This record gives sequence, C-alpha cells and structure tokens, in this order.
Amino acid sequence: MEINRYKRWQDRHSCLFGKLMLAEALSRHGLTLDHVRRTNFGKPFVDSDIDFNISHSGEYVLLACAKGMKVGIDIEMLKPVEFSDFEKTMTPSQWEFIKSSTFPLRSFYKYWTIKEGVIKAEGEGLSIPLQEIEIGDESAKFREHTWHFKEVDIDEHYFAHVVTSANIGMDKMPILSMNFE
Repeated sequence: MEINRYKRWQDRHSCLFGKLMLAEALSRHGLTLDHVRRTNFGKPFVDSDIDFNISHSGEYVLLACAKGMKVGIDIEMLKPVEFSDFEKTMTPSQWEFIKSSTFPLRSFYKYWTIKEGVIKAEGEGLSIPLQEIEIGDESAKFREHTWHFKEVDIDEHYFAHVVTSANIGMDKMPILSMNFE
C-alpha cells in the first residue's frame, strides 16, 4: 500500500489524509479512489476531465481539484536551506533576486513552490529542467505552456502555490486543506 512506503508516521498520516481528501473531492464528481491510475511518470490521474494534485509539508496537507484544466499544488514549511544547492534550479534573474532579497528564504520558497506546482501540473516529475521555468508576476512559462499561479495563504511558516493551465479566478479554485497538529 502506498501509505506504507513512508517511514515516518507523520508522512504516513499526511498520505492518508491526502487520500481521504481526494476521496471526498472525487465523490463530488461521481468518482472513487478506484478510478485513480498513474502515468508512466507516476502522476496519479482519473480518466475524466478532472485533474487533482496533493501536497503535504509539516502540519498541512493540501489538495487542489479542477475540472477542464491541469492543476498542480505545492506547500513547503519554511526552513533554512543551503541556497547554493539550488542555484542550478533557478534562472539567472531568479537567482539574483533571491540573493539580493531582503527575505531570501521567502523569495526562494516562492519560486520553489511555483516551480514544483508547474512540474506537478505538467506531470513529468523531476525530468523537467527547473531552470527552464520562467516566472512572472502571475504566470509561469515552460516550453510552450503558460501556467497561472496564485499563492495559497496558509500560515506564516509555510509557502504554498496552486498552478493551473487556465487563467481562472483562483477564488474559484477549490483547495482543501487539513492541519493535523
């Protein structure tokens, strides 16, 4: 079972909560977890016009579910990182912005959660070269795709973004969250 692949109980709980949230979201569209399949890259999907994505970090689990468009979501707990380890994942302008920012950690996680959302929506996993994802004020570009993003305001100790293939009002994007502290 997928839940057992996690070693830490916190991660097992996050996976379980994500599955429960997904079951609830799919049931609203007449689908069940039995309809979930995986692509060759491992991205879960259902054979319908519904797309979904789950992310968890720390105390939170987020699920984005959309009809008629691709969706990706990422949440990260703000914790110190060795920025130099991630230089190759950023464009030169993104890297310069992070280094010169008043709040470099927040700037890093802003870019990181958007990039993670894009690769999750694209569905090709880490085979995507992250440094090729260009990020503007409200959209990101990768290859021929434009992705629209919105910050998900969760908690001052977390950064999260939802990314969609369609430019919709993000207030219309159903995002379920669960805090299990």
